[in-house]
Amino acid sequence: MAFNIERATAEIELDARPFKQRVGLVALATDHVSEPELSTLFSGHDLAMYVNRMAYANPVTAASLQALAPDLTEAATRILPGEELDALIFGCTAGTVAVGEPKVITSVAAAKPSATIITPVGAIAAGLSAMKIRRVSVLTACDEETSLPIAKYFEQMGWGIDLLTCVGLTDDAEMARIAQSSIIVHAKRALHPASEALLICGSALRAALIVEEIEQSIGVPTLSSNSAIAWNVLRLCGDTSRVGGRLMQYELLKKPEANVKYADEFCSRDGE
Repeated sequence: MAFNIERATAEIELDARPFKQRVGLVALATDHVSEPELSTLFSGHDLAMYVNRMAYANPVTAASLQALAPDLTEAATRILPGEELDALIFGCTAGTVAVGEPKVITSVAAAKPSATIITPVGAIAAGLSAMKIRRVSVLTACDEETSLPIAKYFEQMGWGIDLLTCVGLTDDAEMARIAQSSIIVHAKRALHPASEALLICGSALRAALIVEEIEQSIGVPTLSSNSAIAWNVLRLCGDTSRVGGRLMQYELLKKPEANVKYADEFCSRDGE
């Protein structure tokens, strides 16, 4: 069937960007949770998230996570090549600690030098600093070998660790299947009486969308990897939303040049 083809002649107006803010996410190939949770948390904001996935295979071990290091820059480079990002997330909590947060930041920043680099542990640390919290309990889905370095990260940064609770899994597909009702049960048991907050460390755990429910259940602020990332990104992008848990009532204390926060830098002894 013949039809006419015409070249449009009306002038086209181009916006500076399709969306006001651009955020990149480097996720593991096996990650079921961080992309959909963050997409949900960013919904309704003038912000677009662009994702690239790194090759990875279970089990989750220190060695398998450390092996991510050589591919970090390339993975970040493949997110909107040649385009600037406002923020760039590396979405693996245990991987950040296993590789070393400074190495992660340096590697992904090499691909996107103008972007603010956000890691799960860095985002949690920034949140704890903003809330002036000093003592925490930590809950992870991983085994002891993978979980202990996460707790030590926060201890070395200046926070007191009252209790580390590990579910003991080594397959992040299984971690992602942990029912949210089970996460709430584990959160109750993982909180030490002396702790001011509970950290749910692991991008594979579906905790970010139930943070408020957990807080109501245990009575203290709860920061999950993905909820802290979302807060950090939104604040960096100038968003002042207050919905989504106690952390969302706070502002970033300063724009991080690199996401390394020390507790005593922001939490004065006299509570100022």
